[in-house]
Amino acid sequence: MKPLTPEDSAPTDELAELLTLDEVVTWLRVPRSWVYERTRKGQIPHVKLGKYLRFSRLALAEWLGAQSRVGQSDLRSPLEGIGLALSAARPKAVRTAGTSS
Repeated sequence: MKPLTPEDSAPTDELAELLTLDEVVTWLRVPRSWVYERTRKGQIPHVKLGKYLRFSRLALAEWLGAQSRVGQSDLRSPLEGIGLALSAARPKAVRTAGTSS
């Protein structure tokens, strides 16, 4: 049996590789603190190797896919979250007694 070399253990698929914290931060385009918080809360898949965090690219890709929201929320205006929705179903002005038009 021949000895195992780094080339033998190299990932055969790009998705099988382990990423460092900095690589995850760059890939997801989020701050380091965001990734640390999610790992601490167990919300993002990771592996702890002693004091080092590693992230499977495949597990992160699957997790990221599960995070996308599909449905009615995708049809809303981005302004809706701050109370400025542009909707055809907006209520008409209400007339109160004693006002004239």
